Amino acid sequence: MATTKDYKEYLVGQLSILENIVCRPMMGEYLLYYDDILFGGIYDNRLLIKIVEGNQKYELPSAIPYEGAKSMYEIEDLDNQELIRDIVLDTCKCLPKKGDKKSYAAFGSFRFSRERSKLAPGGAFPAQSGSGHPLRRRGDGS
Repeated sequence: MATTKDYKEYLVGQLSILENIVCRPMMGEYLLYYDDILFGGIYDNRLLIKIVEGNQKYELPSAIPYEGAKSMYEIEDLDNQELIRDIVLDTCKCLPKKGDKKSYAAFGSFRFSRERSKLAPGGAFPAQSGSGHPLRRRGDGS
């Protein structure tokens, strides 16, 4: 069941206590950003936020936004704008901004090596003899 427009408009109104809230449609549901940080979404007429260390103190119930997704916290007290604001701010403190490359530094500099079908450390491709490019072979027209 997709989220209704009336429910989305109600939640956006409740989130208006925060500046820089953006609500983007995504396959019948909505993704929520605060200050370019994806913190949650509206799924099946429920306000769900990502589970992070900073929002565990609120002891929110967990819910699955859609089949195969990670569990998220559900904010049920939608009439309390101050509580919603606090939860969103505490959640966003623990999440990277959209496009923040520093936040992905923990993954290291690895590239997928097609040659060996495993990760090659340091971003280096395995050497191929007689080829100017590690993924291109000479004489096969590619």
